[in-house]
Amino acid sequence: MADLIERYLHLYGQAYAAYEAGDLARAEARRCELDASCGESLRSMLLKAYIERDSESMVSELRTLLHLLDIFAPEGATQENELVAEAWSMLGSVCARLGEHGESTSAFLASAKFESSPRQRLVELSNAIFSLNYREQTKLSEWQEFYARYAAELAEVQPYERLAYGHEKLRVGYLSADFRLHPVLYFVWALLTCFERGRFEVYLYSLAEEKDSWTDKLRDLPVHWREIAGLTDEAAAGQIRSDEIDILFELGGHSKGNRLGILAYRPAALQLSGIGYMGSTGLAFVDYFLTDKYCSDGESSPYFTEKLLCLPRTHLCFTPLTRFPESGAPPCLDRGYVTFGSFNNFAKVTDNILRLWAEILRSVPGSRLLLKHKLLGCSEGRKWAEKKLARAGIEPAQVELRGFSDDYRTQYHEMDIALDTYPYTGGQTTCEALYMGVPVVTLAGQRHGSRFGWSLLQNLGLGECCAVSGDEYVQKAISLAHNRQHLAELHRELRNRMQASPLMQAENYVRDVEQAYERIYARFLSYLRHG
Repeated sequence: MADLIERYLHLYGQAYAAYEAGDLARAEARRCELDASCGESLRSMLLKAYIERDSESMVSELRTLLHLLDIFAPEGATQENELVAEAWSMLGSVCARLGEHGESTSAFLASAKFESSPRQRLVELSNAIFSLNYREQTKLSEWQEFYARYAAELAEVQPYERLAYGHEKLRVGYLSADFRLHPVLYFVWALLTCFERGRFEVYLYSLAEEKDSWTDKLRDLPVHWREIAGLTDEAAAGQIRSDEIDILFELGGHSKGNRLGILAYRPAALQLSGIGYMGSTGLAFVDYFLTDKYCSDGESSPYFTEKLLCLPRTHLCFTPLTRFPESGAPPCLDRGYVTFGSFNNFAKVTDNILRLWAEILRSVPGSRLLLKHKLLGCSEGRKWAEKKLARAGIEPAQVELRGFSDDYRTQYHEMDIALDTYPYTGGQTTCEALYMGVPVVTLAGQRHGSRFGWSLLQNLGLGECCAVSGDEYVQKAISLAHNRQHLAELHRELRNRMQASPLMQAENYVRDVEQAYERIYARFLSYLRHG
């Protein structure tokens, strides 16, 4: 037995060292030798899943994890719980990438059940909540149940007393894990660079594990920079408290890298969320959520525990931080056929939206569909997508699948009309398509997160591209495809229209946000005085 254990540890050590060095072929060879010599084990199978993940063999990874959990983690199993929790989390992630969101939600919940680390349990519960946004039929009671589970993890936290500091300038803190070249930065750059310095003092609280040259640019702004990624939630809250922040704007919600646990200590007088996440935090200690009149109606919603801080125009201001090529004419003018397309994350492409796309393609003779995303750049991802497309009735000859590439913006020149996803609509992707002159047809739902596209297009004066039902979505796409003269006008004018719209008028946007800050802070002061 001792010899077997020694051999197991030796071979596993070799396999893991090769994996850490990035030599995936050698890692898998040593791992296979380990299984042949010592039999399958949970640890070895988990390493196999990691190797497949890094090899972008997502379907193989899915099969490995299902096999692992079936053998080593039957219902009620308690041995090696941390590895079991890790396996469930990986299963949730790969299911999410493949668009299997019911399964991903269940897997993340299972991971939280086995996870012993309080901080990691919060991560897994956030993952589960995030995955609900992809599902069309999530009931209000489900949202509330998930929020309650998350809040229960923070129930023992003792919050600070809420104070009014009386600073000459209102101190606003921004908390994010994405202070780098990330989609969030395209939408917060205006807030961080155009604020009224005579009235506001800005603090950036960085949770970023990944940093780049844009992180350095943020540090050089006239703001107070705080690195808090390595701090506990309590210590990070202590830092914010010592800075006497009046309003803390949390930019991540339940997205990757969030630290909502910091807000449980209520280090700031007022706390709000938004921009980087499309829904409620579900937490009573977050006072407001930033939205606009197109995404939300009124100051409350059954889907939000926060009050809705509603801006009069847009709650998103887009800044093209990196180079964009010039927009071009619609390719249908030369080709003779219309190309619809989507460069959204393929995980957002539900079976229902594919059926709508299939109807559009059937109704526009000769039309094509161009899809581009990282998933589509690997063999297993393409095959998975092809099966989904076939189930929806989309012929392979009508579709071109492309993986991610750095020149993806140039490839908008090959698209006549972009089709938005639903219920998780596009944000940066929609703005980039519009900036490249490509009109986007969107379908709006009832929740804030399913109305991003509606808000963007309404702010641009493109109500003709906004639908509130599947039938209307199909008809608006067909109508636009049949009017090629109008398509040419849109491709020619959209960038200028966008630059002149609220979507890119940074000064006006920031004034709207700052007025909202002052309004809610005055309300807070009144509350302190009068109760």
